[in-house]
Amino acid sequence: MSANYLSNKKIEQIDGVKLGSGFISTEANNTIIIGNTADKNEIPPENPNSKIPANQPKPPVAKANSDIAIGNSAYADGSADGQAGAPSMAVGNAAVAKGEGSVALGSKAVSDGMGGVAIGDAAKQKNGGISIGSNSNAGTGGTISDPAGDPMAINHNVAIGTDARVTDGVTDSIAIGSGSVAGKTSGDARFLDKTDAAAQYTGELSIGKKAEAPE
Repeated sequence: MSANYLSNKKIEQIDGVKLGSGFISTEANNTIIIGNTADKNEIPPENPNSKIPANQPKPPVAKANSDIAIGNSAYADGSADGQAGAPSMAVGNAAVAKGEGSVALGSKAVSDGMGGVAIGDAAKQKNGGISIGSNSNAGTGGTISDPAGDPMAINHNVAIGTDARVTDGVTDSIAIGSGSVAGKTSGDARFLDKTDAAAQYTGELSIGKKAEAPE
């Protein structure tokens, strides 16, 4: 199997690994980028995505230092608001890992949020949840108020199993099993005490095939 090492294709990094055909561009250090792109003759170096036909894959991108992007159109960005953060990893065609320490493994898996994990074809999580299984979805999480009173998104949800999901807008809920659903009731989570009405929106558990947590 042949491969092109692209060290002369506008790669401005230190100790990185680049493997694949076409054009790959990054300025981050210690990254790993593997995958194929459209015909390199059709892609201008100053904007590698601008002239790629819709039916052809975009280059894999490892945006921040030590990020890993493997697969056509894979995208990894472990930066924190444009600053250096913990490395992220996207492995799979069109896999996306955004946020410090975020991990996406699987075709079209999306892990969007610090410390989140999405494993499986089209698995999804946002704001730090964990999704494992094809089409699993840990939801968006809830919103809490930080000590200064400002809103902050948080997701402690877990979805494990094919099509397992946690409803958007809740946190601290778990769905385990094919097609299981947790967090049917929506609402904002907050820092809770025993009398806080928001407790009804958190802590749901659903286990079993097509199981649903009670309302």
